[in-house]
Amino acid sequence: AIDSGMILNSRVSGIVEAVSSTKVTIRTSKTHKVTYKLQKYLRSNQETCINNRPIVWKGEVIQSGQILTDGPSINSNELAL
Repeated sequence: AIDSGMILNSRVSGIVEAVSSTKVTIRTSKTHKVTYKLQKYLRSNQETCINNRPIVWKGEVIQSGQILTDGPSINSNELAL
Protein backbone atom coordinates (compact mmCIF):
# COMPACT_ATOMS: atom_id res chain seq x y z
CA ALA A 1 0.00 0.00 0.00
CA ILE A 2 2.90 2.37 0.66
CA ASP A 3 4.14 2.11 -2.94
CA SER A 4 0.67 2.81 -4.39
CA GLY A 5 1.02 6.55 -3.73
CA MET A 6 -2.61 6.73 -2.59
CA ILE A 7 -1.97 6.95 1.16
CA LEU A 8 -0.56 9.68 3.39
CA ASN A 9 2.59 9.01 5.41
CA SER A 10 3.75 11.15 8.32
CA ARG A 11 6.93 13.11 7.66
CA VAL A 12 7.48 13.81 11.38
CA SER A 13 7.25 11.99 14.70
CA GLY A 14 4.90 13.29 17.37
CA ILE A 15 1.46 13.01 18.96
CA VAL A 16 -1.82 13.30 17.04
CA GLU A 17 -3.48 16.46 18.32
CA ALA A 18 -6.60 16.54 16.10
CA VAL A 19 -8.25 14.21 13.59
CA SER A 20 -11.17 14.97 11.29
CA SER A 21 -12.37 13.75 7.91
CA THR A 22 -10.48 16.59 6.19
CA LYS A 23 -7.22 16.92 8.16
CA VAL A 24 -4.81 15.33 10.63
CA THR A 25 -2.73 17.54 12.95
CA ILE A 26 0.42 16.22 14.64
CA ARG A 27 2.21 18.07 17.45
CA THR A 28 5.97 17.53 17.26
CA SER A 29 6.87 19.82 20.17
CA LYS A 30 5.11 22.32 22.40
CA THR A 31 5.28 25.00 19.71
CA HIS A 32 5.42 23.12 16.39
CA LYS A 33 2.43 21.48 14.66
CA VAL A 34 2.17 19.79 11.26
CA THR A 35 -1.21 19.59 9.51
CA TYR A 36 -1.96 17.15 6.69
CA LYS A 37 -4.96 17.88 4.46
CA LEU A 38 -6.85 14.80 3.26
CA GLN A 39 -8.24 14.39 -0.25
CA LYS A 40 -12.02 14.19 -0.14
CA TYR A 41 -14.07 13.04 -3.12
CA LEU A 42 -11.71 14.15 -5.87
CA ARG A 43 -12.15 12.92 -9.43
CA SER A 44 -9.28 10.92 -10.92
CA ASN A 45 -8.30 10.64 -14.58
CA GLN A 46 -10.07 7.26 -14.71
CA GLU A 47 -13.31 8.95 -13.55
CA THR A 48 -13.22 7.30 -10.14
CA CYS A 49 -13.50 8.92 -6.71
CA ILE A 50 -10.41 9.56 -4.57
CA ASN A 51 -11.16 9.68 -0.85
CA ASN A 52 -8.72 9.42 2.08
CA ARG A 53 -9.91 8.13 5.49
CA PRO A 54 -7.84 8.76 8.63
CA ILE A 55 -6.76 5.62 10.49
CA VAL A 56 -5.12 7.32 13.50
CA TRP A 57 -6.73 8.48 16.75
CA LYS A 58 -6.32 11.63 18.82
CA GLY A 59 -3.53 11.13 21.35
CA GLU A 60 -1.81 8.38 19.36
CA VAL A 61 2.01 8.49 19.19
CA ILE A 62 3.16 8.65 15.56
CA GLN A 63 6.57 7.75 14.14
CA SER A 64 8.03 9.33 11.02
CA GLY A 65 6.92 7.32 7.97
CA GLN A 66 3.84 5.83 9.67
CA ILE A 67 0.69 5.56 7.55
CA LEU A 68 -1.97 8.11 8.55
CA THR A 69 -4.77 7.35 6.06
CA ASP A 70 -6.39 4.66 3.95
CA GLY A 71 -6.99 5.61 0.34
CA PRO A 72 -8.90 4.23 -2.63
CA SER A 73 -8.59 0.43 -2.92
CA ILE A 74 -6.75 0.31 0.42
CA ASN A 75 -8.21 -1.28 3.54
CA SER A 76 -6.28 -1.56 6.84
CA ASN A 77 -2.99 -0.57 5.16
CA GLU A 78 -3.30 -3.38 2.59
CA LEU A 79 -4.15 -3.20 -1.08
CA ALA A 80 -7.74 -4.43 -1.46
CA LEU A 81 -8.01 -5.78 -4.98
